Amino acid sequence: MKKEYEIIEHNKIKHIKVLINKIAYRAYHLHSDIELIYTVNGNGTVKTKKGEYTLYPGSFTLINSRETHEIDAGGKTVTVIVLQISSHFLNTYYPQLRETDFEGSCLDHISATCSSYILELAKAYFSEEPAYELNCVSCGAKLLSIILQNSKWKISSTPQYSWNKAFRQRTGRILNYVEENYQMNVKLSDIAERENLSVTYISHLFTDTIGISFQEYLTDLRFEHAVRLLPDENLSVSEIAAQSGFSELKYMNAVFIKKRGMKPKDLRKLLTEKNGQANASPQYTPEYVFSPKESREFLKNL
Repeated sequence: MKKEYEIIEHNKIKHIKVLINKIAYRAYHLHSDIELIYTVNGNGTVKTKKGEYTLYPGSFTLINSRETHEIDAGGKTVTVIVLQISSHFLNTYYPQLRETDFEGSCLDHISATCSSYILELAKAYFSEEPAYELNCVSCGAKLLSIILQNSKWKISSTPQYSWNKAFRQRTGRILNYVEENYQMNVKLSDIAERENLSVTYISHLFTDTIGISFQEYLTDLRFEHAVRLLPDENLSVSEIAAQSGFSELKYMNAVFIKKRGMKPKDLRKLLTEKNGQANASPQYTPEYVFSPKESREFLKNL
């Protein structure tokens, strides 16, 4: 499973990374980059502390640096082009970017204007043709310029930026600890002791920063892991529950009923009937990242 505080590596182009993902479910996570999500196929939702935003073909969504967010396609899948831009991108020309906080995530009102730059950037990124880096940087700069001119945002003061950075680093550290230990009996008191803080403070940190309780966040992680294991018919449903951190099968059943409308054993049966074997279905793989070759082929049709 990916770290819930992602360290994004810009191996091809400094400060820019492009991914094409097919997502069924992605638990709450955050990363230091600004993330732009352009939906190509399918429907879903993105949840942040600020609200819930609908994903549909042509939708355009922005996630702030170190803003926790969850993606859920409601039992189906949504295919998106993800553009991750470092807050230090074009630092020489616009250093304020690292201190910029966009007030809303929905950019659908400029999707038609931005879509051509998103596609051009993605195609250049995966083509690796001569000087493709310049095209990527050019399109990235144009996208940010359009967004800044057509959305609400504010610049944090230097002291506020420093405080926010330290606070978000602590949040990332806590989320990483939970992600590394969710298969065990993780308690708020354990985290509070590690951070030398009160249980009440940690509890409020989750609700105020992420928008959900600690227990909800922990359950989401366990659910995502269970979904990932479900196609493996070598594991019983009880074994999946245990490996995912659920203390009893009945608790995992309740989560699946709430999120997918059926027990995991029934979902597995449905997948088997649809595909001949559970392992053949990508629909319930929580997140599939296209390879560079698959990305190039996918973009040819757009």
